[in-house]
Amino acid sequence: MTPALHTPSGHGHVWPNRDGAKDPCGGPGPCAACTADAVAQAKIGEFARDQRAHQYAGDPAIAQMLELMKNQVLIVLVNRLGGAVEIPAAEIDACGAWMMELHVDQETRAFSFQTAKKQ
Repeated sequence: MTPALHTPSGHGHVWPNRDGAKDPCGGPGPCAACTADAVAQAKIGEFARDQRAHQYAGDPAIAQMLELMKNQVLIVLVNRLGGAVEIPAAEIDACGAWMMELHVDQETRAFSFQTAKKQ
């Protein structure tokens, strides 16, 4: 079953599954879920090329997809740090002068994040 937000865990035609398996659904075109995955993948690529999240603030589908991705990224980062992280509230409160830059390499399908001071 494809998740509602069509993230990398669908039928395997658009987002490769970890085991390499593909659902016998016919892929994008014949399968509505795979077609939705292909549309989502295109939107992610468009977002990555543009790198201007404010432009998509009015698109609920993009906002929902980015919210899910943010949660997934936090899970990955906490797992990389041993599975548990404690952050004092003062440190979170002090982030106002910083922004996060997101870059997606379409060829390697790798996300990279970098913090930068706001200007």
